[in-house]
Amino acid sequence: MIVFRLAVAPAFPGLELGVVATDADEVVLERARRACYGAGTVREVPPDWRELAFEKRDTELCLRPAFREDVEFRQEDIRLAMPDGPFDVILCRNVAFTYFERTAQRAVLAGIAARIVRGGFVVIGAHESLPEPAAGLERFAGRLPIFRRAE
Repeated sequence: MIVFRLAVAPAFPGLELGVVATDADEVVLERARRACYGAGTVREVPPDWRELAFEKRDTELCLRPAFREDVEFRQEDIRLAMPDGPFDVILCRNVAFTYFERTAQRAVLAGIAARIVRGGFVVIGAHESLPEPAAGLERFAGRLPIFRRAE
Protein backbone atom coordinates (compact mmCIF):
# COMPACT_ATOMS: atom_id res chain seq x y z
CA MET A 1 0.00 0.00 0.00
CA ILE A 2 2.91 2.37 0.59
CA VAL A 3 4.10 2.18 -3.01
CA PHE A 4 0.55 2.45 -4.28
CA ARG A 5 -0.41 5.45 -2.14
CA LEU A 6 2.85 7.39 -2.52
CA ALA A 7 3.88 6.61 -6.10
CA VAL A 8 1.22 4.88 -8.19
CA ALA A 9 -2.01 6.63 -7.12
CA PRO A 10 -0.66 10.18 -7.69
CA ALA A 11 0.44 9.19 -11.19
CA PHE A 12 -2.87 7.48 -12.01
CA PRO A 13 -5.75 9.39 -10.40
CA GLY A 14 -8.86 7.27 -10.05
CA LEU A 15 -6.97 3.98 -9.96
CA GLU A 16 -8.06 1.89 -7.00
CA LEU A 17 -6.34 -0.89 -5.11
CA GLY A 18 -7.92 -3.49 -2.89
CA VAL A 19 -5.85 -6.11 -1.10
CA VAL A 20 -7.06 -9.47 0.20
CA ALA A 21 -4.52 -10.97 2.59
CA THR A 22 -4.99 -14.59 3.61
CA ASP A 23 -3.24 -17.00 5.92
CA ALA A 24 -4.27 -20.18 7.65
CA ASP A 25 -2.70 -19.00 10.92
CA GLU A 26 -4.67 -16.41 12.90
CA VAL A 27 -1.51 -15.39 14.81
CA VAL A 28 0.16 -14.44 11.54
CA LEU A 29 -2.92 -12.47 10.49
CA GLU A 30 -3.04 -10.62 13.80
CA ARG A 31 0.61 -9.63 13.41
CA ALA A 32 -0.19 -8.38 9.88
CA ARG A 33 -3.20 -6.42 11.16
CA ARG A 34 -1.01 -4.72 13.77
CA ALA A 35 1.42 -3.66 11.02
CA CYS A 36 4.22 -2.85 13.48
CA TYR A 37 7.82 -3.62 12.65
CA GLY A 38 11.31 -3.27 14.01
CA ALA A 39 13.38 -0.54 12.39
CA GLY A 40 15.54 -3.10 10.60
CA THR A 41 12.53 -4.55 8.82
CA VAL A 42 11.72 -1.25 7.09
CA ARG A 43 15.31 -0.11 6.52
CA GLU A 44 14.94 -0.31 2.73
CA VAL A 45 11.88 1.95 2.70
CA PRO A 46 13.07 5.40 1.59
CA PRO A 47 13.39 7.70 4.62
CA ASP A 48 10.80 10.22 3.39
CA TRP A 49 8.31 7.40 2.80
CA ARG A 50 9.06 5.97 6.26
CA GLU A 51 8.19 9.36 7.76
CA LEU A 52 4.90 9.54 5.87
CA ALA A 53 3.82 5.92 6.27
CA PHE A 54 4.94 4.97 9.78
CA GLU A 55 4.61 6.30 13.30
CA LYS A 56 6.92 5.38 16.16
CA ARG A 57 5.38 3.36 19.00
CA ASP A 58 7.81 2.30 21.69
CA THR A 59 10.54 0.40 19.84
CA GLU A 60 8.50 -0.27 16.69
CA LEU A 61 7.40 1.55 13.59
CA CYS A 62 3.68 1.05 12.93
CA LEU A 63 1.96 1.65 9.65
CA ARG A 64 -0.37 4.64 9.80
CA PRO A 65 -4.10 3.85 9.42
CA ALA A 66 -4.38 5.53 6.00
CA PHE A 67 -1.95 2.92 4.64
CA ARG A 68 -4.03 0.05 6.02
CA GLU A 69 -7.24 1.06 4.29
CA ASP A 70 -8.54 -1.26 1.59
CA VAL A 71 -6.77 -4.29 3.09
CA GLU A 72 -9.02 -7.20 4.01
CA PHE A 73 -7.58 -9.97 6.18
CA ARG A 74 -9.05 -13.47 5.97
CA GLN A 75 -8.17 -16.65 7.77
CA GLU A 76 -8.15 -19.15 4.92
CA ASP A 77 -6.11 -22.22 4.09
CA ILE A 78 -5.61 -21.96 0.33
CA ARG A 79 -5.54 -25.75 0.09
CA LEU A 80 -9.23 -25.68 1.12
CA ALA A 81 -10.61 -22.36 -0.15
CA MET A 82 -9.47 -19.19 -1.89
CA PRO A 83 -10.97 -15.75 -2.31
CA ASP A 84 -13.22 -15.64 -5.35
CA GLY A 85 -11.41 -13.07 -7.45
CA PRO A 86 -10.91 -12.08 -10.15
CA PHE A 87 -7.50 -10.60 -9.37
CA ASP A 88 -5.02 -8.60 -11.43
CA VAL A 89 -2.04 -9.60 -9.25
CA ILE A 90 -1.61 -12.52 -6.88
CA LEU A 91 1.35 -12.73 -4.52
CA CYS A 92 1.81 -16.27 -3.27
CA ARG A 93 5.12 -16.41 -1.48
CA ASN A 94 7.06 -18.83 0.64
CA VAL A 95 4.47 -21.43 1.54
CA ALA A 96 2.48 -23.09 -1.24
CA PHE A 97 5.31 -23.73 -3.66
CA THR A 98 7.89 -24.46 -0.98
CA TYR A 99 6.19 -26.55 1.70
CA PHE A 100 3.07 -28.07 0.13
CA GLU A 101 3.41 -31.49 -1.47
CA ARG A 102 3.26 -31.58 -5.29
CA THR A 103 -0.44 -32.54 -5.55
CA ALA A 104 -1.43 -29.66 -3.28
CA GLN A 105 0.86 -27.31 -5.26
CA ARG A 106 -0.91 -28.24 -8.48
CA ALA A 107 -4.33 -27.70 -6.87
CA VAL A 108 -3.30 -24.29 -5.50
CA LEU A 109 -1.86 -23.30 -8.88
CA ALA A 110 -5.10 -24.33 -10.62
CA GLY A 111 -7.06 -22.21 -8.13
CA ILE A 112 -4.77 -19.24 -8.74
CA ALA A 113 -4.98 -19.63 -12.51
CA ALA A 114 -8.79 -19.68 -12.29
CA ARG A 115 -8.79 -16.38 -10.37
CA ILE A 116 -6.19 -14.34 -12.24
CA VAL A 117 -7.41 -12.16 -15.09
CA ARG A 118 -5.96 -12.54 -18.57
CA GLY A 119 -2.79 -10.50 -18.62
CA GLY A 120 -2.65 -10.62 -14.80
CA PHE A 121 0.46 -11.44 -12.79
CA VAL A 122 1.41 -14.12 -10.27
CA VAL A 123 4.48 -13.53 -8.10
CA ILE A 124 6.02 -16.36 -6.09
CA GLY A 125 8.99 -16.51 -3.74
CA ALA A 126 12.49 -16.06 -5.15
CA HIS A 127 13.49 -19.64 -4.36
CA GLU A 128 10.23 -21.25 -5.44
CA SER A 129 9.14 -22.78 -8.72
CA LEU A 130 5.73 -23.56 -10.13
CA PRO A 131 4.77 -27.19 -10.58
CA GLU A 132 4.42 -28.23 -14.21
CA PRO A 133 2.30 -27.56 -16.13
CA ALA A 134 2.08 -23.89 -15.22
CA ALA A 135 -1.66 -23.56 -15.94
CA GLY A 136 -1.42 -20.97 -18.71
CA LEU A 137 1.16 -18.85 -16.90
CA GLU A 138 4.32 -17.76 -18.66
CA ARG A 139 7.46 -16.34 -17.12
CA PHE A 140 7.30 -12.59 -17.55
CA ALA A 141 10.45 -11.00 -16.13
CA GLY A 142 13.41 -13.13 -17.12
CA ARG A 143 14.65 -15.10 -14.13
CA LEU A 144 12.48 -13.23 -11.61
CA PRO A 145 9.61 -15.33 -10.20
CA ILE A 146 6.94 -13.25 -11.95
CA PHE A 147 4.47 -14.97 -14.26
CA ARG A 148 1.77 -13.59 -16.53
CA ARG A 149 -1.44 -15.27 -17.52
CA ALA A 150 -1.52 -15.63 -21.28
CA GLU A 151 -4.03 -13.39 -22.96
